[in-house]
Amino acid sequence: MNWPRWNPDLAGNARTLLLVAIVVVALGVAFVFLPSPWRGFNAGFGPEWDCTAQAKGGPTCIKKTGRQD
Repeated sequence: MNWPRWNPDLAGNARTLLLVAIVVVALGVAFVFLPSPWRGFNAGFGPEWDCTAQAKGGPTCIKKTGRQD
């Protein structure tokens, strides 16, 4: 079996490091831009409420205060 080895020629190592960097960037972009159950959760309340989903139990909701100029 031919196991991957770190060798000093750096040609194959550069490709491997580039591939790892691309995977890390792709996962970071997916984490930031894909919807998650905890982002934008309103639990059926209106836009004046700010709700956060909890792992166990019901959501925690806080009513937003009105803006006073």
